[in-house]
Amino acid sequence: MTSDYGMVYLVGVGPGDPDLITLRAHKLLCEANVVLYDRLIDKEFIAQAHPHAELIDVGKKPNGPEGQQDDIHALLIDRAQGGKSVVRLQGGDPFVFGRGFEELVACYEAGVPCVIVPGVSSALAGPGAALIPLTHRHLARSVGIVTGRSAMSDLGEIDFQSLAALDTLVIMMGRSNLHLLTQGLIAAGRSGHTPAACIEWATTPRQRVIRATLATLSDQAQQQHIASPVITIMGKVVALHEQLQAKAASPLAGKRIITTRPVFGVSTLNQRLTAYGANVVSCPLIEIQHLSQGSDLDKHMRNLDAYDWLLFTSVYGVEAFWRALLRNGWDARVLGGKRLAVVGSATKAYLYERGRIVADVVPARYTAESLVQALRNIEVSQVRRLFYPRSDKADSTLVDRLRQSGLAIDDVIAYRNRPVTPTPGQHHALEQGADVITFASPTAVRRYAELHIPIKRAQVACIGPVTAKAAHNAGMKVAIEAPQQTEHALAEAIVNHFHS
Repeated sequence: MTSDYGMVYLVGVGPGDPDLITLRAHKLLCEANVVLYDRLIDKEFIAQAHPHAELIDVGKKPNGPEGQQDDIHALLIDRAQGGKSVVRLQGGDPFVFGRGFEELVACYEAGVPCVIVPGVSSALAGPGAALIPLTHRHLARSVGIVTGRSAMSDLGEIDFQSLAALDTLVIMMGRSNLHLLTQGLIAAGRSGHTPAACIEWATTPRQRVIRATLATLSDQAQQQHIASPVITIMGKVVALHEQLQAKAASPLAGKRIITTRPVFGVSTLNQRLTAYGANVVSCPLIEIQHLSQGSDLDKHMRNLDAYDWLLFTSVYGVEAFWRALLRNGWDARVLGGKRLAVVGSATKAYLYERGRIVADVVPARYTAESLVQALRNIEVSQVRRLFYPRSDKADSTLVDRLRQSGLAIDDVIAYRNRPVTPTPGQHHALEQGADVITFASPTAVRRYAELHIPIKRAQVACIGPVTAKAAHNAGMKVAIEAPQQTEHALAEAIVNHFHS
């Protein structure tokens, strides 16, 4: 092995949902010089790569020539021998129906160091995302996971007798051969009445689940146009799907809800809606762009001694401020003696999480007007100057009213809102329709209006009056408006809308 070689990492990215990638995989992806990726890898994974990384699509078409795999081996070895850090992305886990072992051996034989980075296999995660347990102490104590890709070429390769005896059977990559597989199991003695299901695009916004019996599953998949990638499950546990779906987080069970917040701030809302039983589709319409060293924000922060108050109206403002602190070599100690005012419980909580700092002023209502009133209650003569790191899209109302109250304030752009174009998968999910689409900022509303994506039947939900006003101005009919500008209040407003 040559010491100046780079390193190859065979990385499993999980079942499809970008949030299910492991921390180690994400770190390696962000740092890699070269990234090779498969056909079904979501573009959101590729977007996490280093801006200067070489991106190589090595996706193989089904039943493609075997030589393609040799080409992948050659690429891995060539880039690593050139001293590069190479990440090879594979769906699920590299050692579960992937080519991870072959690629590992090829690297070893060439003297190239290679590391396996396990991922969450869709064979295990997909059924869970569809509320189908693989095991149950009363119904299923054995599970088999097989590939259905070889069924068409040689049915003799499949031991249907052994598979038919398993309590639960999971078939990967078996959509094109589904009829042969189900008939083979029935011929081997498995009852045609056995509950069965297909999960299409498991864990992603395009996930669909159909349930049938072993005898009827192939016809149902054909009628409902189920297409690869598909996970097929057969066994008594499939019957639990309907029971679990009915009980799952209940108030919003069966509701399809689209959220449009940036990735940084979407998790709380998504998690709460999911906990209430909704099928949540994340489709960010804007992204937060942080500034680099030497920005106007950095220049003002070098003069922090001139300010005795800091003002934050969002978690993004707190994050941008903290990033500027760190890149200038400072920490929370520079805030000693200063007082802080924030809008919203989420901003208050994030400020504490970031620097263990407790906000001095948090208005009862989460609006700019309430903050103005709260600051008016402070003796103006006791305030020298306020520092307000804000978005480039922030409304001027807050700053104008504070100045009218006699307060000196410097408002500085700390981060930018940039429009996002939905991925093909997200675009498809939007066109499928939803019960509700949520908006958490006027910027997201305006971006949605620009895209002109028709969403069937979706009711509009807004996080507060400012966003609702923007939606009205864009020609939308707002059906749900949160009384407070928090994700918790928005989720509760959606629940109340359907159960009032």
